[in-house]
Amino acid sequence: MNSNKGFTLIEVLVASLILFASLALIAELFGSSFLTSHKASSTTRLYQIAPIAVAGVKSQLRSAEGLSSQSDVSGTLTVQGVRFNWQAKLLDRVQPPEFLGDVGEKPKLYGRYHISVVALTETREVPFDFEVATW
Repeated sequence: MNSNKGFTLIEVLVASLILFASLALIAELFGSSFLTSHKASSTTRLYQIAPIAVAGVKSQLRSAEGLSSQSDVSGTLTVQGVRFNWQAKLLDRVQPPEFLGDVGEKPKLYGRYHISVVALTETREVPFDFEVATW
């Protein structure tokens, strides 16, 4: 009676193949989840600093509008390491609102601009637009 106990070479190879394939799959899952979480955190960071950038763009536009009478104004702003390139196009000039007792035509003091912004992050460019009135 032959009582050899153990696994054959084929059984060991099949078991190791299954083990290494599952380890490779788990490593790929961890890598892709890390990449997804990095993208989500950079997008969240961009959305958190975007209102600060919009306020800065408005401020730069107001000061640039006072210095020149051009209809197109552009500039650059950096907020927390993210660079924002912006271009403003004058849509029209409007009058201030009328008050009771106002007589005559008021000058068109307010400028209404369409602003195109491109946020340059470390991995991509994110464009967005908004409109603003300046005085």
